[in-house]
Amino acid sequence: MAAQVEKNPKITQKELVEQFDISRRTLQRKLNELKEKGKIIRKGGMRYGSWEVK
Repeated sequence: MAAQVEKNPKITQKELVEQFDISRRTLQRKLNELKEKGKIIRKGGMRYGSWEVK
């Protein structure tokens, strides 16, 4: 998942859900895990922000 975010930092949750064929809630859990581990961080707002992979 981090690889997809690294390729496209402005990717939306909807696009990730479609690519991985998972529920939105599962995606949110996975993103939270990556954020807690310090692997990704969100820059800017939720609507117009982007992801940064560490």
